[in-house]
Amino acid sequence: MRCNMKKFTTIFFIITLVILTVLLIFLYANENPKTNTIEIKIKNQTFVLEKAVSSEEKAKGLMYVKQLEENKGMIFIFEDEQPRTFWMKNTLIPLDIIFLDENKKIVDINHNFQPCDEELCETYTSKPAMYVIEINAGLSEKLNLSEGEIIEVD
Repeated sequence: MRCNMKKFTTIFFIITLVILTVLLIFLYANENPKTNTIEIKIKNQTFVLEKAVSSEEKAKGLMYVKQLEENKGMIFIFEDEQPRTFWMKNTLIPLDIIFLDENKKIVDINHNFQPCDEELCETYTSKPAMYVIEINAGLSEKLNLSEGEIIEVD
């Protein structure tokens, strides 16, 4: 009987430990969600942009994305202001590319940049920029964006 009680206590302890570990992991994950998006306002319209910070994220960009909701896009975050060169290799949808300086002021816009599935794709080099936003083609004209405007970033 004593052996059974010891076995039961050990099993109970192990099960309790496993449950507590799972609960702690669950609580920690929900308390510190790892978000990779940012909200911005362009002419009172809110956009949710996926952040591209790492070299891998920047290289991939919106490649292979078949459809982009009107209020979605991507923001590339660089450490300094430099001319930025973009291309549309393996990008399946046309995009507007908006270049911002360190103060989030629009310094350049490439309207309706077309997809490319070939080895040699057209490139576009901007004025010095620290942030680059990609949204659906036509939206920058629809929103009447122009150089010099400030984009609100939360």
